[in-house]
Amino acid sequence: MRTELLKFLDKMEEGRDTAGCRNMAEELGPCEEIVYSNLKNEIVIGEVYVRVFNGLGGGREGVREIEDCGGFCAALLRYVSCSLKNSKTVEVGEVEEGQTTQEPKETGEGDLWHDVNDKRFVMSITALRLLVLVDGLVDEVLCKREHKGPAILLSLLELPQECASFDIGIEILNLMAPKAPFADAIAINNELWRLLRVLERKGEADSKDDEGGNGGFQSKEEGVRRPRLTRSERR
Repeated sequence: MRTELLKFLDKMEEGRDTAGCRNMAEELGPCEEIVYSNLKNEIVIGEVYVRVFNGLGGGREGVREIEDCGGFCAALLRYVSCSLKNSKTVEVGEVEEGQTTQEPKETGEGDLWHDVNDKRFVMSITALRLLVLVDGLVDEVLCKREHKGPAILLSLLELPQECASFDIGIEILNLMAPKAPFADAIAINNELWRLLRVLERKGEADSKDDEGGNGGFQSKEEGVRRPRLTRSERR
């Protein structure tokens, strides 16, 4: 990083006029073009390096350096929504108007997305979970109509159960479900159908399993019959 920064500064020196000075906009404008090779594959959402944020472990200490936790949460929701809509792994109901058909992007936050099995998607869901774990920190954002939090979180139930993000999504919902504002937001935004659709699909799967003599859900580790939606207690 130091070498790349020095090369950039040398380039700036070469671009100065004979008087040796330029206005502030001319001096600082090119700084936006700096790209460090070792940060090339880092996912940045809401101006936050997600991997670094997750590494802090959450809690009040973990979010202390985030200037706008609500903005970070809203950006994560936009990313998750875009990823769910564009992923080839899962089909979910429409969450937002408009849909891209491009390949995964690394820039342009509004269109940034990855497949739900991509480790960067899992990292982003983990970051959202860490925000939710700090009680009351982002509840308002998740319940606001414009952020479509209930629709996005309930859509996580439609991920394949073997997907790492499925368990994280379940945990987020378990944290938010007991809160009256979130339950009200689900009702006001008419999003209950998403949960009913998931339950209906699970019911159909159970019926097929019963016909084959194997009712209920099975854990990946033990194959134990457990008629539950979540997998958090099947370990």
